[in-house]
Amino acid sequence: MKAHKGLWIVLILAGAFLQAGAARNRGQYDEEARAQEKLEKEATKENKPSERKNPAKGMVQGVKETTFDSTEQLLSDTAEGTKDGAPVVGTIDGAREGSGRAVDTAIKGAFKVATLGYADVKKVDVQEPKADSDDVTKFRINL
Repeated sequence: MKAHKGLWIVLILAGAFLQAGAARNRGQYDEEARAQEKLEKEATKENKPSERKNPAKGMVQGVKETTFDSTEQLLSDTAEGTKDGAPVVGTIDGAREGSGRAVDTAIKGAFKVATLGYADVKKVDVQEPKADSDDVTKFRINL
């Protein structure tokens, strides 16, 4: 039995030496060609269109801004107002401030969806009608 164990050990060591001898040699491949391939890969990475040019990603980002980000801002501003001020007054002030930011973000997100993410909204001007008029609120989008 001991002879079989010794034989197995010798076979395993011989196999390990054979594997080490068959391993890739540094000079086996053309290193200049590999360096050239790396340079070509880097050049193609630089020439790839950015993610901004992908309309599907632009639309998804706009939908996210419209739905998730605007709601998140509204809730966080309302919570901060409640925390900083008196319970009722702070909540109302926080909700007022948060709703303004939420509307702004929702408009920007909807605009991204409409333009497939190709245009960025720099500023949104809101023209609110007088209290007694039947006019609607107007949004002016500056690109």
